[in-house]
Amino acid sequence: MMMNLDKIISNFISGTIELNDVIEKNDISYFSLVKLIKNYCYSNKIPIVKDISYRLNTPIREMLDLRSHGMSYRKLAEKYKCTSDAIRQGLIKYCEEKNIDFPEVNRGPKKKKIPMKEIYELKSQGLTYKEIAEEYNCGIMTIIRRLKEYEEELVLRNKYLEILLQDFTRIKDDILNKTIGSFYDDKENKKQDDYSFIKR
Repeated sequence: MMMNLDKIISNFISGTIELNDVIEKNDISYFSLVKLIKNYCYSNKIPIVKDISYRLNTPIREMLDLRSHGMSYRKLAEKYKCTSDAIRQGLIKYCEEKNIDFPEVNRGPKKKKIPMKEIYELKSQGLTYKEIAEEYNCGIMTIIRRLKEYEEELVLRNKYLEILLQDFTRIKDDILNKTIGSFYDDKENKKQDDYSFIKR
């Protein structure tokens, strides 16, 4: 990092430069720069007054505005020289601190609600993917994907039921074995008691 931190921070505190200028001229991300400035201020006992705090948060307010207007995390990350995940986490943290609703941008069409069981039954009756897609006003690939999801769900459900059945059978066998065993034990004891009066 080819920058004089003391000079940058003193210029920032005095108001002669802004964070965006430093980010553009140096190879440093917004979040790293804010962290450096805050650490520098704390270690040198420089109070972070409202003006400094406001100017530290100006870029994140810009990010929030750009994000709410549809700019992608990737483009924001390129602009502020950090990762898209850092942008997202920073925005979430900022929104939580300020009690602001976090703007989620609509990412394409919502998933259509198509009853998978009905699709499976229609396919079992011999309808083609195209006919089913026309019936539900969606694409053929949507029908294929939903059928695949449903079949995977059925396989998992069947495996789960097999495990339950095995457990049930094991428990039933244990109970029957104990009951039958105790029944025969009781009979043997009764036989011994019944014939105990006979002398040998």
